[in-house]
Parts: sequence; structure tokens; C-alpha cells
Amino acid sequence: MTRQEILRHIALQARSNGFDFRAWYRSYAAPEWLGFEEAIDHLCQGRNCYVLLFSHEFAQAFWKGGQQMSFMVPAVSYPQRRKDGQIVMVHRRAFARRTLKADSWLYHLREMAEAPHPLKYIRRFVVLQEDIVAAQQARPAVAPVDPPIPSEVPAVSPGRHAVARPN
Repeated sequence: MTRQEILRHIALQARSNGFDFRAWYRSYAAPEWLGFEEAIDHLCQGRNCYVLLFSHEFAQAFWKGGQQMSFMVPAVSYPQRRKDGQIVMVHRRAFARRTLKADSWLYHLREMAEAPHPLKYIRRFVVLQEDIVAAQQARPAVAPVDPPIPSEVPAVSPGRHAVARPN
């Protein structure tokens, strides 16, 4: 996804939460409004997009407090020690998560400021249909469980229970 597409989606998501993009753009980015697409093009030039990303008005609308929000958690692999001491690799697939916090916009603004790529950070919170399809296609096929070997199956008939009785 290009920088322009990401900015377009996040601006539209913030607008759907009550963010007045036109008024913000005229106040902070450029005094002249030529249209939504032109404003997005202007924000894509150089580092202009950071003016939008780190704006408190935008963050409050994008991460609206008290509203359920969906975002994608990326796939990750990491080593983990089992109880028996063996180290195994754990592979977690990507999934959509939902969150509900009153002041989540402050938290996310701090996290985005610390992130090496703020656009990649905020991109996680724009859940599109193509992301859901890609996450579903990335699921590994579940191998069928093998039936037990006949020698390991107890010799008890299906209708009766083996009960040890004292003599």
C-alpha cells in the first residue's frame, strides 16, 4: 500500500469519527483548500504527513475514546522454553484484535512517536477487506490427527467399562 493510499484511508477513518479534515487542513497544512485528493497529495510530499499524524485533533478522532477499534496484530515467531527444558519455535499468525479504552489516542500517539516508521504503525489500525483475506489465506493447514495405533488401544468393548473388583 502506498503512502498516499494509507493517508487517504486514515483521513477517511478519522472523518467518519467526526474529524473535520478540511478545517484542520486549512489551519495547519495550507490556507487554500483545493479538494480532498489534492490535500492528500500535498500531505504525501516530503514530511508533510507527520503534521497530520501527530496532530492531537486527528489522533483524538482516529483513536476515538470509548469506541471499539479493530487493528491487525502482525505474525510473529519466537523461541519458548517448554516445561521439560526443550526450546521450541512458536509461530503466531496475524489476527485482528479489538480494543476499547477511554484515552487510547494518547497511548497511540506516544507509541507512534517512538515507532521507527509512524506510517507503518498507524497502518495496523486501518483494517481493510484485503488484510482480512490475506490473514485468512496465511493460516497453515491443520493436519488431521492420526488415530491411535491398535496396539495402544485398551482391549475394552465399547459398551462396557473395565472395573477391577476385589476377589
